[in-house]
Amino acid sequence: EFSAFEREGLDYTEMIAGLPGLAQALAGADADPTFCFDALLSHSRPDVAVEIVDRSKRVVSWVGNRGPLIGADRLTAGPSSFAIDDPIYSYLVTAVPVRTETTLVGYVVGKRLLEVNYPLNNRFINNSAFASTFSSRLATPPRFDFSSDATASTDPAVQSIGLHVAQGS
Repeated sequence: EFSAFEREGLDYTEMIAGLPGLAQALAGADADPTFCFDALLSHSRPDVAVEIVDRSKRVVSWVGNRGPLIGADRLTAGPSSFAIDDPIYSYLVTAVPVRTETTLVGYVVGKRLLEVNYPLNNRFINNSAFASTFSSRLATPPRFDFSSDATASTDPAVQSIGLHVAQGS
């Protein structure tokens, strides 16, 4: 199930990165934010926040809840996936480079909620935003460990799952 969740995020991010005209909009001296916003708005999904980042690794446009900031060092020459864990939310992030025929001109970054780590009990909060989290798909609540020293569990009752996208960690 997790591999499918991760693959869905990567497929969507790759689709945005491959939109006609996006590489050209990012290739100029200054990226065209109007084109980038229009492209994102016309392909937005409620369960994924997406950012378009220029070659200088600055956010040019976005759609959805931006979530945590992604460090420039996480944007690499190839597709990658990684998790960001903060005290309230955990996100699965997929990042895909955008290229012209010869040059890397930017990135598309997709962020999907994995888990909400805060007990929300407020009738004014809309739960539909949390319905698409990975953990909402499971009968048993998962436990996430995104620490740099995380290892596979030796407990036979525990299933450890790693990220599988190229260069993911």
